[in-house]
Amino acid sequence: YIGSFSVIGEDQNARAEYVRKQLLEMRNVTKTKPVLLVISLSGIKVCSSSGESVYMAHALKRISYATCDPDCCQFSFLAREPKGHTNIQYCHAFVTKTAPEAEELNAIVGNAFKMAFTYQRERQQQAASSQLQSTPEGVEATVSSPPVMPRQPTFHELIEQQIEVQREQNEEIQRRQQEELTKRLSEISTAKIDERIKELNERKKKEKEELEREQEAQRLQRLQGKDRTSWVSQGYIM
Repeated sequence: YIGSFSVIGEDQNARAEYVRKQLLEMRNVTKTKPVLLVISLSGIKVCSSSGESVYMAHALKRISYATCDPDCCQFSFLAREPKGHTNIQYCHAFVTKTAPEAEELNAIVGNAFKMAFTYQRERQQQAASSQLQSTPEGVEATVSSPPVMPRQPTFHELIEQQIEVQREQNEEIQRRQQEELTKRLSEISTAKIDERIKELNERKKKEKEELEREQEAQRLQRLQGKDRTSWVSQGYIM
């Protein structure tokens, strides 16, 4: 959480421009507070990082809209205070660790509005259907159960699903990085083995050459010894 500010402006465009400028100035904010955002059909709660304390709570009907700036990892939403005037709104701004987190928060709030609208429309349709099915006078009334609507996932579940998707993506990235690292290490090891084999072959070659030189020297010495013996036996050496 990086702060809140009141939103002023004569019309919607002016207020939107004011919010943009204020958020631009808040990019350099260094004083922050770690918080936990709880988003549901009821609205948005800003809690302590442990979730034990609630700093602020805004019903969905009091929230005008949400926006994000992925480049700066910013997420914010506009809401009026409880029992406050409809024209007096405040912008609450936050920074996330990554750009995708800011986009996900913005998308979750957008889904909240869609689901709330869908839920309200279904209730209106059920009410209209109940009126059409009302029992005429003189006819015995029958009690019918309301149609069972499919359960919509909670926003905690949506968040968990997105976290699971993100976790799987991170695991896939780590797996690819590990494979690439293993491949590089294998290439390095292969190169070192080839280099070692080359060194051993060169050493063997040198040892063989030295051995051949020694053998040649010994052979020459033996030949010289034979020649000397021959000269002595013939009386040429005194």
